[in-house]
Amino acid sequence: MTANSPLSRRSVTACSFAIATICALSACSPQESKAPVAAEGSNESAAANIAVNNASTTNASTTNASTTSASMTSAPLTASTARRIEIARFGYDVASMIPTEGNVRDQAKAQEWCVAAMISLGDPRGAEEMANSMRTWRRAACYADIGLAYARAGETAKASEFADRALKSLPEWLDWQQERIRVKVAQVYVVLGESGRADELAMGVGESEIGKVEAVEATKADEAEFDARLAEIEAWLATGNFDLARNALDVSEALYGRFVKDSGRRAKIEDVVRRLNAKVPFDIRVSSLLELARTASKSGDAAHARELVAEAKAEFAKAKWLPEDFVTQMALLGTGEFEAGEPDAARKTLDEAVVYFQTNRDSIVDIFRGAPLRLVAKGYATLGDQAKAREIFALAINEGAINSNARPRAEDLAAASADLATMGVEPGEELWARMAEIRAGLRAPW
Repeated sequence: MTANSPLSRRSVTACSFAIATICALSACSPQESKAPVAAEGSNESAAANIAVNNASTTNASTTNASTTSASMTSAPLTASTARRIEIARFGYDVASMIPTEGNVRDQAKAQEWCVAAMISLGDPRGAEEMANSMRTWRRAACYADIGLAYARAGETAKASEFADRALKSLPEWLDWQQERIRVKVAQVYVVLGESGRADELAMGVGESEIGKVEAVEATKADEAEFDARLAEIEAWLATGNFDLARNALDVSEALYGRFVKDSGRRAKIEDVVRRLNAKVPFDIRVSSLLELARTASKSGDAAHARELVAEAKAEFAKAKWLPEDFVTQMALLGTGEFEAGEPDAARKTLDEAVVYFQTNRDSIVDIFRGAPLRLVAKGYATLGDQAKAREIFALAINEGAINSNARPRAEDLAAASADLATMGVEPGEELWARMAEIRAGLRAPW
């Protein structure tokens, strides 16, 4: 790796700063927004935990539009896709009912889930319509996500258009918000093959953001770059910085996908992932191993995928979990088992997650019940069991409608709608009526 490589130019500032002041950025609290309607801190509110893992059961670095593989064309929609879009729009309407005064950041987060669903369904115009009415920096972030989907579909002009739209609003937002937007736009330019522009946008971003660009670049790395990228991962590992360890995991997982069929390089990446896992919490350990397993399975190596899932289960067993987190991890493990070619084991794990929730329900705060149940429902949908998925989605939606305040009820319903749409689970007449009933009851106090 040369001193002028894009990888080293972006990371030198972050690594040097980390060595001098470990975790300094992660300890700082963002200031209030310059824009009156866009006050939003970088730390998620407690109630927003209902949306944990909403967009995907995969690694956090690939959430929202970055994971879409849908064709971004104007081809006529099938009846099934049109119905899924209807459900996503329902969710967006619910999210938009949250008053902006005092709740604008929560409104925008809930809206963003539905924008991501529209992108995944191959409806960029619908996603754009939603994004246009958003009132925080997430509007620009959604434009970048739409641009990334266009870039991955090979529609260069549209990708550039949305990248430009995202960047035009930068002066409106705080520095940390600008960084997040710049990084998303940089990802667009990486896919478009404009590495110089991507490098310019990502220059100087903080530790928490830098790995998101590197991860996209790693998916395009050739054999000549492998050693340099692995050395960069090792450098991040050596700092002891949590954010850089997360970055290193994201890049490692992306690099793994690029070289999964090269047994020697694959082994090197797995080794560094295991050493990185020693630096991060157990939920991230489980997630990283499941991501490797998913990649191995997609490459045709189901046997190795099962070994990695078993390793993830061993990490899960080492920790003590809050009840809601226990259900979350069981849902992810069950989905991972299915993806590794073990449908019977997957169903058993998901069934156990449901029983555990029912047994421990009263020890889970009501606003934290919906998210883990939605993950279980998504697991059943992945298995192809639409009836069971619908049953657990119904349970999640009803649990999310219990809180006396309307905002968390709206957030839960919007998240469930996005998940139903993304997973292609038809709610059916009874559940659809219940969703409409909950929406009709959204009123103060929020």
